[in-house]
Amino acid sequence: MKDVEHPERPAPPPQDPDQRDVPHPGSAMGPTKSGKGGGKRPDGGPERSGGGGPTKADDGGPQRPGDPPKGTHSLLTWFMAALLAALIGSSLMLPWKVLGLVFGIAALVLGIVALVRTGRTKLPGLVRVSTIAGLAAALFLVIGTGASVLLWPITETYEDCMGTALTIQAERTCEDGLRNLDGLLTPN
Repeated sequence: MKDVEHPERPAPPPQDPDQRDVPHPGSAMGPTKSGKGGGKRPDGGPERSGGGGPTKADDGGPQRPGDPPKGTHSLLTWFMAALLAALIGSSLMLPWKVLGLVFGIAALVLGIVALVRTGRTKLPGLVRVSTIAGLAAALFLVIGTGASVLLWPITETYEDCMGTALTIQAERTCEDGLRNLDGLLTPN
C-alpha cells in the first residue's frame, strides 16, 4: 500500500514544544492552545496566540476585564513572605529582633498596597479577608517587636535571665522582673 494523503485530513502544522499536548481543531487531534487552528503567521513562524494579537498569556498583552492587575499575585506573595519573616524575626534574640521589626514594617507597607489593589479588582472576598487578617497580624508584630526593641536594656536583661534560668522559680523571677520593667515602674 502507498502512503496517500487524504484531502479530508490535512497534515497538522508543526507545533511549538509547549503546544505538543494540545490537539489541533482541523485534525483528528482537536483544538490547539490558541483555539484558532494552529496555523502559521505571515512571516512563516508558528501562530502563538488566537487572532494574531497579544493575549493574556503574552507578557505585553492587554488586560481582560475581571483579571487581577499584573503583579497582584506576586505582591501578595511578597506580603506573606515578609509577614513570615517578621514572625520568625520577632522570636529571635535581641540584636536579630530588629530584623523582625524591619520585616514587620515591610509587611505592613506591602499589605496596605496589596489591600488597595485587591479592592480595585474582582478577586474573591477570601483574598481580601486574608489580606486584612495578615495586616492585623503584621500590626501586632510591629507593635510587640517595636516595644521589645524600644525597651532594649530591659528585654536584654530578660533574655539573659531566661537563658540562664534552670528552674521554674528562676523563670518566674525573670518574668516578674520583666513585668516590673526591671525596677523602672517600682519606686526605690
